[in-house]
Amino acid sequence: MKQNTDFSLRKNVDPAVPLPICARSAGHFRIDQSFVGPDKVCDFLQLFWGISGLFVYRRNGQLLELHPDKIGFLFPGEEHYYRAVNDETELCWLTFDGPRVCDMENDYHLPREIITSGHCPAELFLQLEIEIRDQKNSSQYQATSTALRILHLALGGQEEQDHESNLVERFRNLAKECFCDHSCGIDMLAEKLGIHRGTLSRLITPALGCSPLQYLTELRMRHAVELLASGKTVAETARLCGYSNANYLAKVMRRELGKVPSEFRR
Repeated sequence: MKQNTDFSLRKNVDPAVPLPICARSAGHFRIDQSFVGPDKVCDFLQLFWGISGLFVYRRNGQLLELHPDKIGFLFPGEEHYYRAVNDETELCWLTFDGPRVCDMENDYHLPREIITSGHCPAELFLQLEIEIRDQKNSSQYQATSTALRILHLALGGQEEQDHESNLVERFRNLAKECFCDHSCGIDMLAEKLGIHRGTLSRLITPALGCSPLQYLTELRMRHAVELLASGKTVAETARLCGYSNANYLAKVMRRELGKVPSEFRR
């Protein structure tokens, strides 16, 4: 694997703008097991955001594992040692310095353990690199703004992930409660959940492995098979499964199950 360790470091050792914390550097690494970071104590704060592979760094003699979609921090005064474990390790990182950098751990409630944060916004890290390379004061202000935006995304990732997981579970429960109603559809479910139908599809499809409509259809098909097997008529089964008529139920069953309703009746 050809290693790529692109990064940008501010030209001046000291921040050029009068801010309590400043963006100092940023990078995007694609590295293999031969990569080892500096083994020294640093006076800046560093954030790592995993993309692929396995990256480890050391805190108090313990190696912490950074997997994809995870973030971790090294704080001022700590030993900065890190390395790749896999040959296909990729991550983004940034550093802060400034007169208040030692207060960031408490001010931002930064975790000392590695936490889940979601997909790495690599495009924002690239934007940050460009801003750091520009020596104009306006760019240095913008770089700090971008770095803080990345920090907020990192810290908010777990909360957002929990919120999305909760929405998926609410969708499943709501679909199970409402699928027998012929008015139950994706628009109605999205409205009850308080989200756009496009957002509903974006959340449900990867979480459940099927679209919201397919999940609803599968619920109806399972219920229809049970009703038909119990002796219900096709018309009654259609009504109890949320379909407008027996013909439409038969059409969906042929498409989804490859059989007609009569084949499931006793």
